[in-house]
Amino acid sequence: MTSGPGSDGGGRDWNRSLPRSGGWGEYRQYRGWIIVAIVVFVGLPLLASLAVAAITFATDAIWYQSVGYASVFWTRIGSQALYFALGTAGAFLLLWINLWLAGRLMPKGKLRSFSLDDFMDRFNPERYAGAFTGGQFDGAPRRTGPRPVQSVEIPDINRPIFWALIVVGALVAIALGALMASSWSTIQLFIHRTPFGQVDPTFGKDISFYLFELPLFRLLQSYANVILMVSLIFVGLRYLIGAISGASMPTLARVHLGALVMLLLWTFAIGNQLDKLELVYSNQSGVFTGVSYADANAKFLALDATTIVAAFAGAFVLVFAYTRWRIPLALTLVTWVGVNAVLGFAYPQLVQQLTVNPNAKVQESPYIKNNLDMTRLAFGIDKWTVQSFTPQAKVTQSTLDAAQPTIQNLRLWDYRPLQPSLTQTQLLRNYYAFADIDVDRYTFTDPASCAPNPAPCV
Repeated sequence: MTSGPGSDGGGRDWNRSLPRSGGWGEYRQYRGWIIVAIVVFVGLPLLASLAVAAITFATDAIWYQSVGYASVFWTRIGSQALYFALGTAGAFLLLWINLWLAGRLMPKGKLRSFSLDDFMDRFNPERYAGAFTGGQFDGAPRRTGPRPVQSVEIPDINRPIFWALIVVGALVAIALGALMASSWSTIQLFIHRTPFGQVDPTFGKDISFYLFELPLFRLLQSYANVILMVSLIFVGLRYLIGAISGASMPTLARVHLGALVMLLLWTFAIGNQLDKLELVYSNQSGVFTGVSYADANAKFLALDATTIVAAFAGAFVLVFAYTRWRIPLALTLVTWVGVNAVLGFAYPQLVQQLTVNPNAKVQESPYIKNNLDMTRLAFGIDKWTVQSFTPQAKVTQSTLDAAQPTIQNLRLWDYRPLQPSLTQTQLLRNYYAFADIDVDRYTFTDPASCAPNPAPCV
């Protein structure tokens, strides 16, 4: 007899002697119940959610159709579907291109031995010479000869990592597509924007810019930020896996990483300029909405400085990736951090505390006037004229007749004290309560004028 896997050399098959109740046999026994559990706890809730969504969608479509605004409903649905598809496809395409490019620039690793010392030396332009020099250190002789290396065997995992990152990238792309779909109104307002013909007093831009264009620029900047950060993480992981697998770190791979970092810093710089424009309708001063003295004299300077430094930092990162010049890059990064800390936070606070607060009435007066002018323009009261009014000492019937539109708008009850008053007087009846008070208009007509059919006058 011959022996083989699962036998004892005497021809006995030990696999057949194993009990059928354990292992895969037990799995086959309960496989039906596992499928039923998956259907009950996963499939049914999913079907219920889809049914609720379908019912809601159909109800909305019927309602818009009934009121004659079906075109509005289908415009919204079509816009959301289109922007979701474009946002998802664009994000996934950019992520895939970066992963594919990283695979092309980084040679595929093989079954190699991995040494942490050798791995760290890959990021050092001056490679380790391979030997220690003799001598004394703390009274102990130093070992001579080649450096001892502790290594482990690892397989090539580039392809599994690539497909895992592709799956994660698809989920990120879907999330970004959902972001674009939820911002469909922002995109539509930009497409159908109309100038107002009135500029703001701070930057001299048409007011429509802050309503139709600036929100879209902020949306695109956020979209680009997420794509670049995720791409940088994905590409960095792939290069790291390639380096661990024994592949070298070529110059083009470093340039690829440097370009992603540069673009990310440039989007930060663009975000600083958008922050500057958004100060037009901010309320950071706490007194009024709009640009304040500290904003115009400190934050504008801080945001402009951080924008310039971030742009130079991105360029130096790319140059460092190609030339490995450390000193310019280090100085730029230190300057960027310092500018953000000093000009971005400390300087505006000092201006507010030392210049504005001691003389706020004088310093903030021009900016408060801008706020009042823009408020009057927004509510359409910028052309109102002021007229003096002298109240009469006695009210006559002719005065009441002339002021009938005003008198008819007078409320008989004030809803603010009425609710607590009714609650106090009716507190002994605990079976009901007054959750809210509504004020409405009722028109009464003399019943004599409704004869012989007084029903409409009731």
